[in-house]
Amino acid sequence: MSEIEQNAKLTNGTLPPARPVPFDLRLRSLKSSRQSLARILRAWGRGEIDEATAKTACWLLSMYLGYLKAGVEEDIERQLKELEGRVRQIEKEKQYAGNETKLRLG
Repeated sequence: MSEIEQNAKLTNGTLPPARPVPFDLRLRSLKSSRQSLARILRAWGRGEIDEATAKTACWLLSMYLGYLKAGVEEDIERQLKELEGRVRQIEKEKQYAGNETKLRLG
């Protein structure tokens, strides 16, 4: 007995649809995830998937896109803090070098 058949026994004999979205969803990046969202909308517009499936898939993808976006924003914030730290260090070094020059000349 297959796993699907075993699960069907647990769910009153109803089998889940083989595949609610009839194509692969690419989710490796923000760009590919947005493209997958667009594919779902086009498939719904062409009548290839029903409205409930489209709504669920769009909601799930929107949540996933939010998660990816938050990760990108965290990376940008981390990089910005690193750059700010480098700028402060360079400013301190310039100030220190300027003070040493004044001491030599003075």
